[in-house]
Amino acid sequence: MDPRGDEPREREPPGVAFVDDDGQERTTVNTNGSTTDARLSITTRQPNTAVAVRSDRLTASQLFRIFAGQSPSGVARDAVPGELDDATTVNGVAMFANRVDGSDERIVIVNATAYDGSEVTFEETSAANYTFEFTAIDRPDGLADSASIAVVEEPASATFGRPLYETTAGDLTTVTVSFEDTDAGYVMIGGDERTGGSGLRNYLDVLYVEDGTTFTINTRLVGTDVPSEAAYYPESGTVVSYAHKYGPATDPQNTDEFRNLSFETASGRRSPAPSPSSAPTSGSATSRGPSSPPGTDSSPVPAGISSSETTASRTSGPRWRGRTSA
Repeated sequence: MDPRGDEPREREPPGVAFVDDDGQERTTVNTNGSTTDARLSITTRQPNTAVAVRSDRLTASQLFRIFAGQSPSGVARDAVPGELDDATTVNGVAMFANRVDGSDERIVIVNATAYDGSEVTFEETSAANYTFEFTAIDRPDGLADSASIAVVEEPASATFGRPLYETTAGDLTTVTVSFEDTDAGYVMIGGDERTGGSGLRNYLDVLYVEDGTTFTINTRLVGTDVPSEAAYYPESGTVVSYAHKYGPATDPQNTDEFRNLSFETASGRRSPAPSPSSAPTSGSATSRGPSSPPGTDSSPVPAGISSSETTASRTSGPRWRGRTSA
């Protein structure tokens, strides 16, 4: 009963919320790992209402990936208010035509009633706190609400087939890498560290490796002018060498595999990529969460290099040693 003794009144629609499969509100998801998805609970005062979605932190393309579940590449941008029946949709979501105000920062759910309970995915979305604004189109009495969710990056770890790979310099050694909570990661070869008084290691490379990959390292060819697959031959899975495929003249942001990689000096300043035979005197390779330019897609979230590192040295004796840590 109403506190004033009146008959019970119809409750206002709950608006929007991110929920789990059981309908319980979800406030956190992962950008990688096991919990990247949620469902959108959305109720409008009028059925079959079209709802525009925006977020200050995301472009229309990034919103489309979250709510439609795929890249907008190849999807026509033809949604126009009042003509949404003719719009190209993917899982009930459309891109506004360029002539529509805010087309670069909004998408449209063409029928909120039909979309209610649909799965949304935050895989490959940068870790941050997001607030999404939902506004009914052409329905002044419709929905105007917001929902927030925190996207966090779940720590990823790497497991190598052996803790130490050792072979005579110039020979072959085969390495197996598995990742937990990510489909791919970065493995660092070499680095700038002093080893037993032998001086600085003068070699640095970073490998993009998919989960479960087995590859053979040709220690005679590593650091020479050969293709990636000659130095690191994939027995199964995928492995790509930054130094051998791209080299120091290529910005990581201009590659497919290393888009989430940056090189920094010991003081934390951004630096160019090192060459395979001459690394900076003091520096490191670091991975960061995906942060794509507007309108582009993100690559798979990498494991942190600090948690999956392989070091190789030819200066400490007649044997080539590869040490792994996870």
